[in-house]
Amino acid sequence: MPMNNQTVSVAAVGTATQRPLAEWMSQVRQMQKAPVMTGPVPVMSSPPIATLTKGTGVSGVTIAAGGAGYVSGETLTVSGGVFAAVAKLKITAVDANGTITAVAVDTAGVYSTVPVNPVSVTGGTGTGATFTLTWNASVARSMGGVTWGRTDAAFKFIGYSPKDVASGYRGNTSWGVDTQAIIEFVSDAPALDFRFTGFNSQYDLFVDGQRIANKSVRTDASGQPYIYTIDWSGVAKPRTYRLSGLNMAFGGVNTGSKYGVWYPAGSNRPFIWQLGDSYTFGNGAKQANFAEFRVMCDSLGLDGIADGIGGAGWTSSGSTQPQQRIQNKLTSITYKPEIITLALGYNDAPGGNITLLQTNWRASVALIRQLCPLARIIQIGPATPVGSTTQISAVRTALMNLCSEAAVPFIDVNDWINVNNKQLYTDGDLVHPNDAGHWFRGSRLACAISEITGFGIATPYRDTPDGFQLDIFNWSGSQTVANAAFLNFLSLAGITQQTGGTAGLSLSAGLLKFPARIKPSGVTFTIRITGTVGGAAGTAREWKIQTRRPDAVTVIGSASTVKVSGTDISNRDTVLRSYTSGVADPFTTQGVMVGLQNDSGQTITLTSVIIRVDRNVNAE
Repeated sequence: MPMNNQTVSVAAVGTATQRPLAEWMSQVRQMQKAPVMTGPVPVMSSPPIATLTKGTGVSGVTIAAGGAGYVSGETLTVSGGVFAAVAKLKITAVDANGTITAVAVDTAGVYSTVPVNPVSVTGGTGTGATFTLTWNASVARSMGGVTWGRTDAAFKFIGYSPKDVASGYRGNTSWGVDTQAIIEFVSDAPALDFRFTGFNSQYDLFVDGQRIANKSVRTDASGQPYIYTIDWSGVAKPRTYRLSGLNMAFGGVNTGSKYGVWYPAGSNRPFIWQLGDSYTFGNGAKQANFAEFRVMCDSLGLDGIADGIGGAGWTSSGSTQPQQRIQNKLTSITYKPEIITLALGYNDAPGGNITLLQTNWRASVALIRQLCPLARIIQIGPATPVGSTTQISAVRTALMNLCSEAAVPFIDVNDWINVNNKQLYTDGDLVHPNDAGHWFRGSRLACAISEITGFGIATPYRDTPDGFQLDIFNWSGSQTVANAAFLNFLSLAGITQQTGGTAGLSLSAGLLKFPARIKPSGVTFTIRITGTVGGAAGTAREWKIQTRRPDAVTVIGSASTVKVSGTDISNRDTVLRSYTSGVADPFTTQGVMVGLQNDSGQTITLTSVIIRVDRNVNAE
């Protein structure tokens, strides 16, 4: 018998508009997960390779010498310079001798130091061609293809009246510094570039609900372009991107020509806005994603924007007066909030001006009810990071009485942090929470808001990581290692990472970096080398396979190998074991070298190296 499925749910808290069920699914999906979350969204088990570069790209090319033997349509790679992505040229015409007569820019590249003109090239069937390049920072890109501009309808902007904060770069209407914004979209590209400009910005990127890195990326205030390249190692599939930023300056996205970017339809989640002070902003947290407001939102499955200003309170005046902030923000916000939390009070304690506090609080609540009449208002009580005081108790009592008068729910955080646990949750300044304190407060606030609103608490949607993860790196060629020298295998020219790996390791500048894991994990390096060693048969010739810190001196692990008969080194395997412990582990934050220390008294010649890195991880 035909059936009609329900397509409209009840209205959300704070709105009279009924929503399609599809728009609720992100929050429902969160509520189906367990156990509950008590900290920030974890880093994904297999993150992409992410590179932020302040640089320029090739905007034009002329032929300095046409060379000979080339074929039209061949791609040439520019030599020299310092780059995150190399520039490439496309031959568009040659003469009968294969001399290049016309050429175009294929990929602009991303360069922090440009090569000197005329530049030489590699690739193609010919020789001898050189070119004169011109450069323009605004064209920098790591791939050829399509640029999706900052105002494209594919991008969902959550913030305040989006406008260009610098020429070609979109952010918030300026209501002071350090304002938050979120850009969300979907793309199937196996690699893409985010386009930023130096605007003293800080960004956290989430893909399919998971963080891709254990720290934020930051730009300076120079106004110069940046390219943030996200590379999934050739794997193309639809992914939802969510860029959360302070002082957002977003110039769009570059993708390959085969791939698309589209609007994240059906991604709407209940929306919360918070008026607060430096706790709301996240002072004391190592990155914006660790702030208590963000932890609270992610626990509840909410979209959220926090308006946190250090030193602000109910008795503030001028541009930080609460009524002025509410007027500015709630008349320009791109989505009307369904929940509004008020988190001021701590900075009012020293002044003790309860009368002004009462006046401004009443006026602020009245203004919110005028601008967002359907929003649920919740007051979060004041507290200190070291326990209650007489002054803070007076503010708490006044706010509780005001909430009772106006029928506003009051979340009492009194004594959550006290003389007994303050050393666990308080930063060194004795004013703000540390990371653990933000997580502690954020998770408890989520529970309290869940009780008031009915929203469930759960972990963000994410895949369950493989317990055993493996990446393989291969090299072949000819490389000599002098006696008493150390060779870092990871700096060998032409070493490649085998596709299909699952450990998410990244290799850059001769250093292998591991994705962050909160819980400890085991790491095993298995190294196989092939080659020859000098010296006479019957002589013990020793070398060591080692892991070292980036200084190339500090040894982490070491295993010796001895060759007695002959000179052939045939598929010699060496195993080194180690571990990672926490998100700040040096394997994650600094990287590791893997190489050979030659103590044989002879020259060693290598012809192949295989490095297998397997990692055993705990569920988080």
